Amino acid sequence: MIFYINSDNGRKLWINNQLIIDKWISDYGIEYTGNLVLTANRKYSLKLEYFEEAGGANCMLEWMSALQAREVVPKSQLFPLNTAIDNPEVAASDIEIYPNPITNKMMHISVKNNAEPFTVKLYNMLGNQVFVSENINSGNVNLSEIPKGMYVVSIQNKTINQNKRIVIQ
Repeated sequence: MIFYINSDNGRKLWINNQLIIDKWISDYGIEYTGNLVLTANRKYSLKLEYFEEAGGANCMLEWMSALQAREVVPKSQLFPLNTAIDNPEVAASDIEIYPNPITNKMMHISVKNNAEPFTVKLYNMLGNQVFVSENINSGNVNLSEIPKGMYVVSIQNKTINQNKRIVIQ
């Protein structure tokens, strides 16, 4: 399957937690593509992010294959997150990040019903990754090297793909 994104401005596309298109840059009017082999009649998780820097905002996601004419991905092919893949993902409500705002540079993460280690990534508001820590099983994450500000925390493993906003004071 070929995926196409045309957006104003940056964009990222994940299919089953695999980054297919990664153009987190401020441009517009340029079409970006990514390929992935998909199995018919199987549901896949899909996450599309984009940001707008200034002016108008738009984002269009299309797909095409040898058996599928190019078209905007139809709403009929999109499902709620908890039904998107064969193994249901951990719900956002099962993830606790505290305190928020973080005042002592120590972030605590707790994930219910999760036995597999996860990766924690921190992105600033421009979408730049500023921190990564792997093999976390819940507990404290030291953010002493991170400046004050607002961030997006991304928590991922085979069954988790959640983003949450935090503030570091």
